[in-house]
Amino acid sequence: MNVDTFLEQFGHLVDAPEGIKKLRELILNLAIRGKLVEQDPNDEPAKKLVERIKSEKRALIEQKVIKVSQSHTLRNTGIETHSIPEGWVWETLDEITSIGTGSTPSTGELKYYKNGKIPWQTSSATGEDFITKSDKFITDIALQECRLKIYPKGSLIVALYGQGKTRGQVGQLMFDSTINQACAGIAFF
Repeated sequence: MNVDTFLEQFGHLVDAPEGIKKLRELILNLAIRGKLVEQDPNDEPAKKLVERIKSEKRALIEQKVIKVSQSHTLRNTGIETHSIPEGWVWETLDEITSIGTGSTPSTGELKYYKNGKIPWQTSSATGEDFITKSDKFITDIALQECRLKIYPKGSLIVALYGQGKTRGQVGQLMFDSTINQACAGIAFF
């Protein structure tokens, strides 16, 4: 199918049952295979970018800003699901991000919530692709005593469990925030 045919048929694709879902899946599939946009041979090789990211992650671990991952056994096993463009490399999220979960301060302790100014997300926030506001806040005391981590702007928040469609939803933080225990955070370097 060429671009003109695709655009002519776009209305049918969108109106078809599950059409939007299938279109999203197609776009994601093309993107992870490097077929969504033309590959530029002048782009920095992925290997160099990955080495820079790993170096920054090592430095943050040494500075005790982040912890060493406990999932080191899940490192790249060499199983590739599809071919990728020349210059791309296979890596696990664990190797190039910091992944963690949140915590929920005791709701019976007012000192953790009263006059709180630190954004705190629950899994319901992942109902939006981009998390642009916070409905809940915690205090500095909660941050310290409950060992919460502040995930930086740009981090992905994943709902670990929930009712109905909540489980597995992902939203991107548009500001720094903490998360509750029903969420995982993926911070990029």
